[in-house]
Amino acid sequence: MLGSNYLLAAKELFKYNNPSVVHLIRDARQVMHRSDTGVENEVIPLWSVFLIWKCTTDCPYCVQNYSFKNDRTDSPLKGSLPPESWWLLNNLPNKPEGIVVTGGEPFLYKKLADVLIGLSGFKQVQVVTNLNIDPSNVVERVSKITTHKVFFECSFHEASIDFGTFLARATMIKKAGMLGSVRVVDVDPSRTKKYIKDFALNGIKIQSLDQVGVDGDEVLVLSNPEASNLVRKPPVLCKTKLVLFAPNGDVYNCHTKLYWADKAASFGNITTGFNIPETYLSCSDYGFCQPCQIGYMDVKPLNAFDSVGRIHHILPSNPPSTVVNSR
Repeated sequence: MLGSNYLLAAKELFKYNNPSVVHLIRDARQVMHRSDTGVENEVIPLWSVFLIWKCTTDCPYCVQNYSFKNDRTDSPLKGSLPPESWWLLNNLPNKPEGIVVTGGEPFLYKKLADVLIGLSGFKQVQVVTNLNIDPSNVVERVSKITTHKVFFECSFHEASIDFGTFLARATMIKKAGMLGSVRVVDVDPSRTKKYIKDFALNGIKIQSLDQVGVDGDEVLVLSNPEASNLVRKPPVLCKTKLVLFAPNGDVYNCHTKLYWADKAASFGNITTGFNIPETYLSCSDYGFCQPCQIGYMDVKPLNAFDSVGRIHHILPSNPPSTVVNSR
């Protein structure tokens, strides 16, 4: 077992040190898939439930923090629904096979296990957590589910939990057969490499979260600087593959609008019904896009009128006063 873990460590370090090779292999596989099936690799819609706004950490690079002047404390995102309301998701038409449960830190939601057990209308439920809270009781309860799969996507934040505690909790989840992945925020290449090796030697593969990072006190947006550098741009047309449910049940197609609690830009509520247009929407907040949604959005220059002269639907823009105006 130890020998195979050394091989895993070598493989994972090679992947981290040679991202261009990894991308080349991935692209080649996609071309082969299209050749074999005749089907383009479409982006699968992402449905995500934000159970709770609160978190156990306050990372400066967090996508829920970085557009605010004073981090998460400035966010107007509030409210919380009971598990029974979230179970309404099971009955919605055109839902994907899987759904993500996140926050904040979802383990701060007192009835997390009830929500996960009740989402039986989905084949797979992914829980995004930093493991700062002992997950044993929740894991024990959801391990008995037979109607659907629950996986835990775990992110390691070195400033908020020691390596040994995190490793023990991740290993426990892995033994229960529910570990999806372990991710490390890529804030310093030398430390990231160390964690890749340390986790691999314990039989756990990790992924680096390279959408954002920090350089001293400066937050670096790496995935698409133009979309996420907090510099307001001219309005664009945007279409996303996102259906995002705020803690109070309001529905958005954009992380930024959700974190800003821009109710005018929501498309309804899970408890009363909602409808997200499948067309491009005119958006005035390009430049404040959350890095984690870049792969789910299609942006093009704004042409206010389409081919038959109709004005495109305009997505309201109501950032809180505590949002950075522009850099």
